Amino acid sequence: MNPNQPQQPQGYPPQQPQNAPPQYSPHQAGSWQQPPVQQPVQQHQQMPPQIDPWAQPPQTSQQPIVYEEQPSLVPEGMASIDYLNQISTHKTSAGFTRKQVAIFGGLLLLAFGVLAAFMISNGGSTQNITTMSQTLTVRIGSLAEVTKESQKNIKNQSLGNVNSALAVQLAGAGSALATAFGEAGVSVESPSENIIAAESSEQLMVDLEDAYLNGIFDRVYARKISYELEKTMIGINDIHTRTNNPELQSQLEEIYSNLEPLQKQFAEYTDTTG
Repeated sequence: MNPNQPQQPQGYPPQQPQNAPPQYSPHQAGSWQQPPVQQPVQQHQQMPPQIDPWAQPPQTSQQPIVYEEQPSLVPEGMASIDYLNQISTHKTSAGFTRKQVAIFGGLLLLAFGVLAAFMISNGGSTQNITTMSQTLTVRIGSLAEVTKESQKNIKNQSLGNVNSALAVQLAGAGSALATAFGEAGVSVESPSENIIAAESSEQLMVDLEDAYLNGIFDRVYARKISYELEKTMIGINDIHTRTNNPELQSQLEEIYSNLEPLQKQFAEYTDTTG
């Protein structure tokens, strides 16, 4: 026994060297003792399946895509362009509502009205009253001539009486207004040529002459004179509201009250016989 060889403990079978051939056992003749077969360790993670790039995709039946029709915003029975125009009408270019625009326009009109009234009461009132007074004086004078010239052509007696009273009133109104305007410092003695031309009675006399030739003078005359008296009364009222002279206002009121009933009689006149 080699002293350097390690001693095996008693009771243990001797160790066999690694890779040694299997030992022969006398108890099992004709057989070899096979070493236990070691099973390979199974991996718990499964490998992903391999995809074949040349494999054909499975055939599936494709269904057609159906798009749901969205409800239209345009009311039924209205074209698209009409609907857009209707929407645009509810908006203003500056973003204001119609009520705001109406209020703004009303304020502008009020401001212009106040400005005009201020200008009339400061510097322009004298010239306006002078022009209006000259116009009224020339109009009354021309109308007085028409009533005087037409008296002989009137057939209806009641209409003739009204016309005769009107001629007297117009003659007196012309003299009274000339005095009242002079005392108020308003000159009416030299009216402009434009005023004389505008208040000329030439066209009125031509119309009355045609009515006389057609046998309808009384009806046409009553209508024409009623219109001329109405304009005269409007002129009297305008001067009355613009003057602060009490004497002139009193004279204008008297002339207005004398002409008003005569104007109504001419307006209400009807002559079925011509």
